[in-house]
Amino acid sequence: MYADIKVSSSGARTLGSIEGRLTMLRLVCEKCGRSGQLRVDKLIEQHGCDYMLPRLKDDLVRDCPRMVRKDFADWCGAHMPDLVTLK
Repeated sequence: MYADIKVSSSGARTLGSIEGRLTMLRLVCEKCGRSGQLRVDKLIEQHGCDYMLPRLKDDLVRDCPRMVRKDFADWCGAHMPDLVTLK
């Protein structure tokens, strides 16, 4: 059923797995209110099809005050809500 989803050797979804399925990739954090969206084609241009989405998220939230502070009780809540609807 999910055989067509491209994943890395670690099992994580990659930018290639959303190519042609999403035009924009949203990143949202309800904890701090930060949000944004990025063009999938530009992300693939910059990072390549095999770039893992969890790594991309980590790169994008690197400057989040909750990540810098390293308070595990109040960790960054950033996520990519559009990925939930993809099968």
